[in-house]
Amino acid sequence: MAATLPPEIILHIVSHIERLPWHLRQRELWAATLVSRSWYFAAVPALYRTPFISSKNFTMFVRTICPSINAHIRRTKFSTMVKNLNMSSLIHDSSRSLTARILIRLKEGLEVFDAPRTSFA
Repeated sequence: MAATLPPEIILHIVSHIERLPWHLRQRELWAATLVSRSWYFAAVPALYRTPFISSKNFTMFVRTICPSINAHIRRTKFSTMVKNLNMSSLIHDSSRSLTARILIRLKEGLEVFDAPRTSFA
């Protein structure tokens, strides 16, 4: 039988991962969620606290946070975990209505929001 680490140690390790630069943090926290259930429950809140949103992962993020257009259907636990949402790297990926839908889903826990850039080209 494999030995398991106490939850306090796992949380301490996750707190060190959170200090990594943003481009490494997301990947390492995601990898931590794959280790075991204990690691999953320790890393997921950190993973969603300040998600890194790009054109590549925007659609998957929206599907995770807003699985349904109807606000009262299938709320996810992840929407309350997002505290800082930076969508400033997105230009043409999000419409105003989709941005509004995301903000409605995140309104309970969201503390900081950077809007997507617009282009007049």
